[in-house]
Amino acid sequence: MGLKTTEIEMSKLVISPSLSAEYRRTILGLTYRVSSFSRIPKPMLLDYMLAHPPIGKKAGKEFHVVANVRTLALKPFLPGETQVTVIEDKHADQPNIVLASAYRELINLVISGMVNKHYQGAVVRLWESFLKEDKGRQLAVTSKNGLAPIVGLRRQALYEVSIHKEDSGSGVEGGNQHGR
Repeated sequence: MGLKTTEIEMSKLVISPSLSAEYRRTILGLTYRVSSFSRIPKPMLLDYMLAHPPIGKKAGKEFHVVANVRTLALKPFLPGETQVTVIEDKHADQPNIVLASAYRELINLVISGMVNKHYQGAVVRLWESFLKEDKGRQLAVTSKNGLAPIVGLRRQALYEVSIHKEDSGSGVEGGNQHGR
């Protein structure tokens, strides 16, 4: 496939001009559950970028991103000199780049997509696990009021998951049985 990883400064990441203007508008117009990435601690943003590295090609001093474009949304929330891992694709400027990019973005959406109730239940259970283990509470928000805007849910939705969980006596089934 012609892929390799390398490190590059965050400030050098840009969406590839090889992608059509229409496609760039589409991909940059995607909305996120999060009201603001500024509420998410920097170490968590960096972990996300490590798990979803931008894919593209070096072009002079810049790195032209053609896939995992959503990581560019994090750019304003991390210092420009931050070194991030990227995947270099030697075929990133091929004629069918929009097709390759759309395929990668579509598969990202499909794999990470969850039924809303399942998402709510997973968020609550993971957050509760995190609070139990993070003794210093350095990376966690300690209230559901603070968690809701970070995960893109209404506070009420998070409380409903806890209520269902308590009613059923089980975390997974209680949060998910009402999801269909």
